[in-house]
Amino acid sequence: MATVSDVMNNLSSLNIEEMIQDIVKDDSGTLLDIQKEQLMAGQDNEGNPLTPSYRDDPFFKTLEAAQRYSDWKDRITPPTGTRAYSERPKGTPNLFINGYWQSGIKFIPENGLFENDNPLNTEIKPKYPSSLGLNPDGIKYYRDFYFDEKFFGEIHEKTGL
Repeated sequence: MATVSDVMNNLSSLNIEEMIQDIVKDDSGTLLDIQKEQLMAGQDNEGNPLTPSYRDDPFFKTLEAAQRYSDWKDRITPPTGTRAYSERPKGTPNLFINGYWQSGIKFIPENGLFENDNPLNTEIKPKYPSSLGLNPDGIKYYRDFYFDEKFFGEIHEKTGL
């Protein structure tokens, strides 16, 4: 049976920052999936709908043209809920047509940021500057279903707590 002194020594030997970096690096693919789900839900990195909406997008010369495009987008990518996010409101962009732009999204574990090196990003990033980065719902989902179990499991494994 471990003494209080043993537990304190085990805890003080933990490198929490390294543990977190290792878990996040191992979960890079999961984090990328959650980011893409967030975009499909039409949400930015603060949990707000991506704006401009189709009806407010200056690209469209008329409201009718915007509505036709919005209706078409809702047909090709129906607004459905995901594991982490509620259903995308109709008329809200999800920055997806054929997956080309989203295929350029990368998660950089060293800094915890999402980047997109796709050539289309030069047009999309200025229009939707808050599109990349997990919002509070995505972070909560990641912690609840992935991170916490690994993090606390590793602490238990190393300390017996």
